[in-house]
Amino acid sequence: MKFLNLSGLKEKGIVYSMPTIRKLEEAGQFPARVWLSKRKAGWIESQIDSYLQKLAKQSDGQTEKARRAAQKAA
Repeated sequence: MKFLNLSGLKEKGIVYSMPTIRKLEEAGQFPARVWLSKRKAGWIESQIDSYLQKLAKQSDGQTEKARRAAQKAA
């Protein structure tokens, strides 16, 4: 199991600020951090990968909706 810190998230393309990450975590919309010590936390890489896949699928669905709407309008 691999843990990511904030720079690890950024390497995967997640450029949210810490306040945004906290809000998303609290709302259950982002994987929760795992506390490794009192001052050190990280995110489980496989959970982050799943989160990114979910975002990609949602994006594909929105693109498909837009394409269908454009076809109906034409």
